[in-house]
Amino acid sequence: MIKFKVDRKELIKILEKLKLNIDKKSTMPILHTVCIDIFKDKLNLSTVNIEKGNCISLTIPIKDQIGELNINYNQWNSEIYGICPNIIMLLKICKICSERYLQFEITNFNIKIISLGNWFDCNLGGIQADDFPRSY
Repeated sequence: MIKFKVDRKELIKILEKLKLNIDKKSTMPILHTVCIDIFKDKLNLSTVNIEKGNCISLTIPIKDQIGELNINYNQWNSEIYGICPNIIMLLKICKICSERYLQFEITNFNIKIISLGNWFDCNLGGIQADDFPRSY
């Protein structure tokens, strides 16, 4: 399990920009996702639009904003871990919460979003980042 916190307003701003890149006519569910890659101290978010032939990626630092980052790399045997949830659902969930930071817990195919001030706890499924189409 990977745990981290991120600034909610910053995340919403980035998700809104990335949402503009997705092809609304596509019938492939993978193209309606945002790929969340977790590196040592940053969160990289990406979307793909096959019709436009582009992949847009934006990054949020997570260690510097919150403090200690709790990632057990030995569990994943990698320094990178990712998951791809539906971008529309993730954006709606982030907008519902009202506190400054959201806590995320990521396991194999699940993202748990926790807003402690609202006592809000939500599970959102996704696919592994290995299945995300990154380039053409």
